[in-house]
Amino acid sequence: MLNISIVLYHPDSEQLQVLLDELQQVQCLNRIYLIDNSIPPNLGYGRAHNLALRESIEDGIDYHLVINADIEVKHEDIDYLHAYMEHHPRVGQVMPKVVYPNGETQYLAKLLPTPLDVFGRRFLPEAWMRRRNERYELRHTGYNRPMDVPYLSGCFMFLRTKAAEQAGLFDERYFMYPEDIDLTRTIHRHWRTMFLPDVTVVHHHAKGSYHSLKLLWIHMVNMCRYFNKWGWFVDSERKKMNNMKKKIAIVAGGDSSEHDVSLRSAAGILSFLDKDRYDAEIVELRGSDIQTLSRLVDYDYAYITIHGTPGENGLLQGYLEMMHIPYSCCGVLAAALTFNKYACNHYLQGFGVKIGRSILLRKGDSLDGIEARVEKELGFPCFIKSNVGGSSFGCTKVKSIENVLPAIERAFEEGDEVICEEYLKGTEVTSGVYKTATKAVAFPITEVVTKREFFDYEAKYNGQVDEITPARVPDAMRDRVQAQTLKIYDILGCHGIIRADYVLIGDDIYLLEVNTTPGMTATSFIPQQVRAAGLTMSEVLSDIIENV
Repeated sequence: MLNISIVLYHPDSEQLQVLLDELQQVQCLNRIYLIDNSIPPNLGYGRAHNLALRESIEDGIDYHLVINADIEVKHEDIDYLHAYMEHHPRVGQVMPKVVYPNGETQYLAKLLPTPLDVFGRRFLPEAWMRRRNERYELRHTGYNRPMDVPYLSGCFMFLRTKAAEQAGLFDERYFMYPEDIDLTRTIHRHWRTMFLPDVTVVHHHAKGSYHSLKLLWIHMVNMCRYFNKWGWFVDSERKKMNNMKKKIAIVAGGDSSEHDVSLRSAAGILSFLDKDRYDAEIVELRGSDIQTLSRLVDYDYAYITIHGTPGENGLLQGYLEMMHIPYSCCGVLAAALTFNKYACNHYLQGFGVKIGRSILLRKGDSLDGIEARVEKELGFPCFIKSNVGGSSFGCTKVKSIENVLPAIERAFEEGDEVICEEYLKGTEVTSGVYKTATKAVAFPITEVVTKREFFDYEAKYNGQVDEITPARVPDAMRDRVQAQTLKIYDILGCHGIIRADYVLIGDDIYLLEVNTTPGMTATSFIPQQVRAAGLTMSEVLSDIIENV
């Protein structure tokens, strides 16, 4: 349930009535409090709202909305914010996007102020303060994505009552102006304080202290009290909170045989991420772990490094999209398609991409005569593997007809579909790329020379392979491979880093498979290619995270 409090001071009666009419239609509404400071004694903003907040606490009301009388808001938007708080248990406060009546953004999600931010913007020339003020008001963010910020405006404060109580409610030493800074930063110590642009409200902001010397004096006196409390020039908490590191969940594990490989990739990503920009931790997911999934709403970004289901086949991506959590790799459709090697390769074949011959088998299909069919259509040697696996689990290089059925049985242990593929004898290479809104990056390609029968798990992770980056191929061929990978990236609608594996036979480029969550262990291809490109994994990962 939700209680709402409005502190009045000679309000516009028509404007107030419009607001009350909307608020009374809120489905989760319990009670509305009107505290009229027009009638002496004027309690001040925070002290007046505390009267209502204390009753919310005593009555066990979960949420409390502090709202100005000059706000226009739709009742369904308040119910939306209530649902948001219900689904985000670590959020203690939320503020929607606030605009002027003409639709212009009010920049009310801010950093904690320094004395220069407060007094400089009032008494120094605007040109002197422009760049500093843009940073203080976080204008560079575009105000188009959710942000966890330490200072949210008091014109609309949707509070979790427990968080407000833990913070001690509004500090009543202030008469008006810095109460919202003080309360938000105190809540921010233990909770997330979110700016949420999914909802927009209109604020008929009068900017009273810009037009009244009396209000300006009150503003400045109370800001002095604020800095006396928190520190004028030395405020270590302000520095920490203003750093505003993004909270990154590196989602790893999953339900396939590649669970442990995924955890190794996650450790690699954790080591690569810029510690000055991101607070990251590994979130291990296994099975239908609803509790772990629900934790993801408390992060700003999910870096998916699950190899196999549910992170590589679109299931996790679908959940993240429903919860409006940005993530690192392909969307639902591209992930689902690339996870199915047979479907992906034959789809790309329609765009001129060369692939080897193959046979698809589904669990339950009759295997009568399959040995003869494999021999006739593919020949020996050939490969039999899971259609949805990776890291070469369940993959067999079959050299004779009597080994076909055992190889199929082994592959079916990894999933419900198996593919039999012809052996392509040539130079095996792999190509990693990614794109942002402004650039396409193709890393140097890697040549794979295995010391085993083929590039299996032992070769990949136990060093029984020579991985040569850049590959020993002509520049023209390198350029063609990179161009084809970027073309595939666009055809599939990929996002983040992908890797495409090929076999080069003469002048022909044959696609083996597309990997949308490539490995990130110390021995993986992508980190090698990034280094060969003269880049660092830290800057590449930051590039991906910041270009959602």
